[in-house]
Amino acid sequence: MQLAVLSDIHAHSSAFRKAVEYLKDRKDLKYCVLGDTINYGPDPAGCLQILWDLDQCGVLLKNENDIPAVLGGNHEEAWLWCEAHFKQQLDAIQDMPEEKQIIELIKLANGEVSSKYKHPSGSVMKEFAIQALLLTIMLLRKDTNQSLVAWYRALILQNGVGPLIINSDETGDWKLILAHVSLEYPRTEEYIYPCHPDPGVASRYLKRYLLGNQKDEEHKTILLHGHTHIPLCQHVDSEKPASFDYNAILRLHASLNLINPGSIGQPRDGDYRPSLAVLNFDEGVLTTEFIRLDLDKKTRIQHLRDMEEKEFPSKLRAIARGEGFVTPFPRTDCEKSLILRAGRYKITSEDLYGGEVDE
Repeated sequence: MQLAVLSDIHAHSSAFRKAVEYLKDRKDLKYCVLGDTINYGPDPAGCLQILWDLDQCGVLLKNENDIPAVLGGNHEEAWLWCEAHFKQQLDAIQDMPEEKQIIELIKLANGEVSSKYKHPSGSVMKEFAIQALLLTIMLLRKDTNQSLVAWYRALILQNGVGPLIINSDETGDWKLILAHVSLEYPRTEEYIYPCHPDPGVASRYLKRYLLGNQKDEEHKTILLHGHTHIPLCQHVDSEKPASFDYNAILRLHASLNLINPGSIGQPRDGDYRPSLAVLNFDEGVLTTEFIRLDLDKKTRIQHLRDMEEKEFPSKLRAIARGEGFVTPFPRTDCEKSLILRAGRYKITSEDLYGGEVDE
């Protein structure tokens, strides 16, 4: 079996579709999704439809209870919380004329929701993220097949943000543990970055896991995480993340490994291209391939125009243009190199509003 590991799609249906199209000819391929399929982008409905289609084709990986390996993320947690706590206000806004909806959504986002909502870890959700979330809720309510939304809601309520354990014939003698943030969430929401100023943070995290699960020390275990939007491969005995080339095969150690596929919808490593990983269990030894997908300029510009038309916050549109990304360590050498790389992929105002664009 090959396993496509996707995360942080963030309602970017064009990028999601591109990934599925790119992988369509791979034999014996299954998919898992590590959370944050919605919010930040303009097409949550399209992304849920792609997920549903994958499920109907029988290509979503499932656990022993026949549950599809599709996790929620912190944005799904916030979606369910807002629907539960602000249903009356959201119902009233939904019935308003469209031009008034945006005004009232921003008021609600910057007022009651911002003052009351915190992630289960205790961290505060940024105002632009809450504004985008309320826009996403309206899109899910108005522009989406409600049976599709109900299917996705039930799946997220069942799986949460993980951990979801996969230990099946398809994965051989490898155990997979899927989680959006980490196995220590919500006790802590520490981001495990490859360019963290403390390069040993991932190794210590893996060793803490083994201390609490000593029986796994003798087994082949892979932790699959999302959340950071930056690809990562780390072995428990290594103090630094593995270095790898994209679209090349990387052999994994036969013990405990941590893999983050990066982000489909909002990469934050200075490279706009959607990122994913494919694990291959068919070769006797487990290998992984980190893949970057080329999105043509017209597709990226249309995504930005859709964000603008649906009035997503300017902060998110700037990130989509390649003008910034939200990693927290701007003084590291790694971060400086990412910033330099990001400049190569910007979408300019002339690209957006200057007429025809060459691919």
